[in-house]
Amino acid sequence: MSKMQTPRGMKDVTPDESNQWRQLRDIVENAMDTMNYKFITTPIVENVEVFTRTVGEESDILSKEMYIFEDRGKSTLALRPEGTASVCRAYIEHNMANLTQPVKLAYFGPMFRYDRPQAGRYRQLWQFGAESIGINNPESDAELIYLQNYIFNKLEVQNKKLIINSLGGLETRKIFEKEFKNFVKDKFHDLSDDSKRRYEINPLRIFDSKEAIDQEIIENAPTILSFLNKEEESHFQQVIKLLETMKIKYTIDPKIVRGLDYYTDTVWEFEPEEESSQSTIGAGGRYNNLIKKLSGKDVPGAGFATGIERTILASEKNYAATRLDIFLAPLSQEASEYFFNHLNLFSDSSLSFTQGDYRNSIRSQLRSANNMNAQHVLILGKKELEDQSVTIKFLASEKEDISVNLNNLFTKLNDLKK
Repeated sequence: MSKMQTPRGMKDVTPDESNQWRQLRDIVENAMDTMNYKFITTPIVENVEVFTRTVGEESDILSKEMYIFEDRGKSTLALRPEGTASVCRAYIEHNMANLTQPVKLAYFGPMFRYDRPQAGRYRQLWQFGAESIGINNPESDAELIYLQNYIFNKLEVQNKKLIINSLGGLETRKIFEKEFKNFVKDKFHDLSDDSKRRYEINPLRIFDSKEAIDQEIIENAPTILSFLNKEEESHFQQVIKLLETMKIKYTIDPKIVRGLDYYTDTVWEFEPEEESSQSTIGAGGRYNNLIKKLSGKDVPGAGFATGIERTILASEKNYAATRLDIFLAPLSQEASEYFFNHLNLFSDSSLSFTQGDYRNSIRSQLRSANNMNAQHVLILGKKELEDQSVTIKFLASEKEDISVNLNNLFTKLNDLKK
């Protein structure tokens, strides 16, 4: 029989890890709530056109990484590789253009990419993100960068740097692409195979290449910042001004183009200070043409996505260990039945609890309580039942054991919360 394990590139989130993830999610949700980003949950499976229309024919996601399949109804579907296109599809489908703009949305969930597994990178990867849809202004860009940076600070991602660029609009990109192709054409035969293909379909993607030969060829290439029109330049400079106002450090890098074709104007990446080939922990940008590709309507937007596994690796935060408030230790069947008869009262106490097995000795149950990091043990045996009392043992402090009348037990539990 073959060994039962997760598929390559997938991982379980164990109970200990889940505790960390829950605390991380609480931080993310609190930040989103504070800045009025409302959570939306989209299906894991989408019609493939949601992505083929938006991410770009030459993007790694579409050309190499998407999980695409045909269902029994002959529809071609895809496991979502990223969150933005799905959120924008939901914006269109639910007529959110009729709401007060911008519509500010947030998400937290799994994405799927057939990628080479490595530290912090999985084929089922988790992301949280935010989208601000409906208004085209530099303030939205700056707010999103602030929000992403704020969350990183709350998660104690200390050694990070913000890299920012502008891609301008479609016309600017067309002009720049022509100039860039002219610069590269004499060295075309020296490009990597991937970059040769990108040269014809989306030459800006050559900037994303990790191949040393490609980087050497484009080292002195013209930059798109030199081609921005006055409106695009003004937009970018206002974003920069707002970052400086908020005292967010940044580096302008004209080679940051992002890997998806829907980006326009401001784009950014957060990376650890120590560079590595897979260093981006979060990124974002403006996408004024994405919704038009899905619906034909001109609706601007901007957003960011953050890889959760990578963020955890980069975080220096010490997450609180899982704590159990009460371990119920029955020493007889009657005692166990008493606890079961009052489970509703324990549940309503808002204290976490679990019950041991009366068939196990008190020593064994105390050992279990210690292993669960229990703060208190409630010991109930035949003697206690006869006396109508329960013994409370304090495992997390030096306090002496106390005996409490069963009639007063749930009043005493309220005291344990303090």
